[in-house]
Amino acid sequence: MKCAKCSEETNEGSTYGFYYGYSKGEIKSRNHKLITAFYSVSQDLREVFLCHRCVDQFIEHRARIFAIVGFFVMLFIILSFVTYGGNNLSVLEAGIVFLIALIVGVILFFAILSGKKEPKQREDEGDRLAIKIHKSELMRQGFDSFFIRSERPYKF
Repeated sequence: MKCAKCSEETNEGSTYGFYYGYSKGEIKSRNHKLITAFYSVSQDLREVFLCHRCVDQFIEHRARIFAIVGFFVMLFIILSFVTYGGNNLSVLEAGIVFLIALIVGVILFFAILSGKKEPKQREDEGDRLAIKIHKSELMRQGFDSFFIRSERPYKF
């Protein structure tokens, strides 16, 4: 089959999908968590074939972004506490603060990557990638609600 992202012909992949439609009213997700979005009047399912490589790259990209943000948040928190206390950092202390923040970022990165082999994460991330690929096209057609399959909304 042909991958919707890289256009490569391969059998190493899966079919992912997402729901899309027009907004009208509030919704709840299937697992009863309140989502701050709108009930989608039209709930069409778009199915997309994506190769494993493209889904893995998407998961890795999201893991890198999350780790970088986690690194800077941790660095900011630690430096705020040290600076607020009125202490000037020595070079050694600054290095230790940087190292702690770096370790937190690396742990976040590998924690996310370790889950990419789990079918549920792969399915959800594949659905998110499918939305990313087709969202602009569907928005030009007037659709404004997009949900991965595990978050399919229902009216309450």
